[in-house]
Amino acid sequence: MLLAGIDPLFIAAAHDLTEPGRANLRRGIRRGARNLVPNPRIPTADWIEDNLVIPNGSRPGPVTLDPVQRAICDAYDDDGVSHIIWRKPPRSGSTTLTACLTIKKSAYEGQDSIVYERSDKDAQDFYDKKLRPILEASTKVSHFIRPDTRSGIQDSWSDIYGTNGAAIQCRGVHPPHRQVPPR
Repeated sequence: MLLAGIDPLFIAAAHDLTEPGRANLRRGIRRGARNLVPNPRIPTADWIEDNLVIPNGSRPGPVTLDPVQRAICDAYDDDGVSHIIWRKPPRSGSTTLTACLTIKKSAYEGQDSIVYERSDKDAQDFYDKKLRPILEASTKVSHFIRPDTRSGIQDSWSDIYGTNGAAIQCRGVHPPHRQVPPR
């Protein structure tokens, strides 16, 4: 666009004044464009064992999956699977695997995840005892957790927003006003 009647020295001065902002904009666009490229597709079981650490419990250390857990991860990798409904048996490592699958989906693939438990208390326990400790202990993905601000913690146990924009939601299926039957 030709700016008729405007002093060319004024235009040159305005150009010089705005150059730092334009340089920052170009730098931000380049950084953002790099982040738009999806991570390479990796088998879920391999990614979990390579990246996640269990900080406490009966088997602390890098995650090691058993054959049943690997089979579940293989089903998770099938094309066309949009959600998984899993009736988990007790004491099979299913809660830990659920946390690991949720972390991969959100921290690595950048997709939103939601985990349902029987009640809000169970959902908060899942976050406090499994999801958050694994995220914090796994240095390869701990950057997913947004740092606390001066005003405190940014996320609650029920809604976690990662640094990549993906959200993890933890919910109870029974409303708080209903009595949850004993287990």
